[in-house]
Amino acid sequence: MKKIELLAPVGDFDSFYAAINNGANAIYVGGKQFSARAFAPNFTNEELKKLIQEAHQKEVRVYIAVNTLVFENEISTLLEYLDFLYLNDADAFIIQDLGLIDFIAHRYPKVKIHVSTQQNVYSVSQALFLKKMGVHRIILARETPLLVVKEIIKQVGIEVEIFVHGSLCVSYAGTCLHSSIIGKRSGNRGKCAQPCRMEYTLFEDGKPKSEKKYLLSMNDLNTLDKINDLIESGVTSFKIEGRMKSAQYVGAVTKAYADSIHYYLEHKKLLDTKTISQTLKLLFNRSFTKGYLLNEQNDKLTSTYRPNHIGQKVGKVIATYPHKIKIQLIEPLSQKDKIVILQKEDVSFYISKMKVKEKYVPKAFPNEIVELEVHSLIQNQADVYKCLDDQKLKEIELANQQTKKIPITLFFEAFLNQPMKLTIMDHLGHKILVQSEYFPQQSQTAFMNETIIKEQLTKLNNTDYRCQRVECHVEKQLFIPLKELNQLRREAIAKLKEARSIYHHRNISDILLDDTTGDFISKKRNPFLKLAVRVKNLDQLQALQNYPIDFIYYEDEKTFAQAQKINSKVIYSTGRINQKIPAQSKAALIHQVGSIQEKDTHLLIADIYCNITNSYTVDVFLNNGIQHMGLSPELSKDHLYELVQKVKERHHQLPCFEFLVYGRLQNMVMKHCFIAKNYQLKEKQCHLCHVHQYALVDRKNYVFPILTDSNCNVTIFNSKTLHLIDEIDFLYEIGIDVIRLDFSVEEPKVVQKVVQLYWDKIHHNQRNDEIQEATYGHFYENDL
Repeated sequence: MKKIELLAPVGDFDSFYAAINNGANAIYVGGKQFSARAFAPNFTNEELKKLIQEAHQKEVRVYIAVNTLVFENEISTLLEYLDFLYLNDADAFIIQDLGLIDFIAHRYPKVKIHVSTQQNVYSVSQALFLKKMGVHRIILARETPLLVVKEIIKQVGIEVEIFVHGSLCVSYAGTCLHSSIIGKRSGNRGKCAQPCRMEYTLFEDGKPKSEKKYLLSMNDLNTLDKINDLIESGVTSFKIEGRMKSAQYVGAVTKAYADSIHYYLEHKKLLDTKTISQTLKLLFNRSFTKGYLLNEQNDKLTSTYRPNHIGQKVGKVIATYPHKIKIQLIEPLSQKDKIVILQKEDVSFYISKMKVKEKYVPKAFPNEIVELEVHSLIQNQADVYKCLDDQKLKEIELANQQTKKIPITLFFEAFLNQPMKLTIMDHLGHKILVQSEYFPQQSQTAFMNETIIKEQLTKLNNTDYRCQRVECHVEKQLFIPLKELNQLRREAIAKLKEARSIYHHRNISDILLDDTTGDFISKKRNPFLKLAVRVKNLDQLQALQNYPIDFIYYEDEKTFAQAQKINSKVIYSTGRINQKIPAQSKAALIHQVGSIQEKDTHLLIADIYCNITNSYTVDVFLNNGIQHMGLSPELSKDHLYELVQKVKERHHQLPCFEFLVYGRLQNMVMKHCFIAKNYQLKEKQCHLCHVHQYALVDRKNYVFPILTDSNCNVTIFNSKTLHLIDEIDFLYEIGIDVIRLDFSVEEPKVVQKVVQLYWDKIHHNQRNDEIQEATYGHFYENDL
């Protein structure tokens, strides 16, 4: 039978037991550091050690999420943590940081590397590059459609993991800086504050075009009804999101997918999931979607009217009175359930008592009219949702406690004046033999019969095991004290437990010392900082004509030929998602490792959004022929200095480093088009963005401009402009060669003004600064 891995989220020990008792054959967890769910309870090192041992005893694999970007000053702490995890038998590391992937592949050749969805892998070329780095498995971006998933599996020949259930990010993972920039809590550092779940107003040409709504709040992924297509796709692992969810949620969702997978594999048809889906709705949902994986319509990806758990619709308010209401039910409702009444100001409460036909009842049924006491003003005809089912929760909690026992076989021998022997075997091939210090003696009256021996040896209630077969070979009329049998059984079980908890038999001598180097092309340093400028359109490009800019990046593929006629030095920028490089461009600014395959035909420059935050990531690009790279805008002044100094210390020279000093940061890049949805269009390609200027306005009236590309990917820019003109002397002194100016929605006059401002500062040390609403970004913020 085909084997599908069901990978469950674990944020604490309650959800750990819920996952393994409900059918997960692998779990993923995080420690107290370097985890993309920094606000989950997570585990101490000692707790991780215990958890790994317990999981392995139950034949469950444990993957440790080390899926944040890492700063240079954290490397030594990280090494200690990784060494600990390696030596304590972690089955795999889930990694985002590109330098860390390369480092782990060299340092721990016996450990499996799973590339996090935060690496935003959605193409064959990316997967091929990562496989060459030594990656064992790729967790694909949630925007990847099933057709592309199959293509990656077919062409790359690598394990693929996909999300099948849970919360979705609206931005491509690993590209989102929104929480980082506006709230100083970086998603790339595991601290996302989820500002995408807040209210925004859509503006068109400076005027509001929507009510204040949750325009970016994604529905929850649910693929149960298409589990057959996913199984047949060749995917290795089905991943459930939810390390910050309750144990009840983890248990019920795990059971739902375990049952559905098993049923399909056994019967080649889908399990009827109607009842299961109702349970999942009650546990947590923001409305469900099939997601990009299964080609969901654009308008069905988000719920704009609420960002949190909605539950299951149970009825409608049909009459209101002072202090009471009547509800026409379409689903059952019981005492101790919690309901929410949807209106302008939602009202939610637990049901303490209720009436049907003037009689108090513990439970009401569909088509009945139930009367409830209320202490708030309720709107007639309001929809009523049940967001907690007390009885269902109790059933789930009971299921979570039902420990699954491991079958074992026992062989017992007892002969006169010889030590007793007990052998225990499991289906994995573990074979444990223990002998007693006691030698059985002959007895005419107090001898032990075989039935009592079997009964005593199979008392396994307080263990993880159950006896499926027991054989006894016992000489007749032997006296055997019960305590000796008990001691023999306990010793054998303890040794079996120990044997089953060790999977990989690792040793500290396996760990290889760091010998990572980067391949440099020797360069002579310029006496002045070089200037790089990125523009979005031909008008902005035209505004640069009178300036000797060293690097000009241009993103629009459709007008790139025209751009080259205006300025022959223009370099094509691939965009955050698109990897294609036009043949006529001799060089390219790249954003994804998949573009590195073009290095033989193009001069490549790594963009500031390649998430380069440490010297090991620098080495990855150097070793792939990229000598010019932009460093992450999430680096503070101190972190930037430490990175550059480490590269200099290890290699005695520096590549061409570029750093952004001016521009609106790209806070989010997304596949979903909320503009089309706002106009009640089912799909994208409405091209409204070609004739109008759009922006989002938040609750504090900050304006976030919006631009789109030819594939309808939406980029939301920061409300404030980064402006670090006072730091360019520092940047040059530490070894930065190129400073970067990014233009997005600026008019040509503003482009000229800013370029002139920085040119004068670089070459004449003059400053005439009139830029308003500027920000320093993270330059002075060390704690992200």
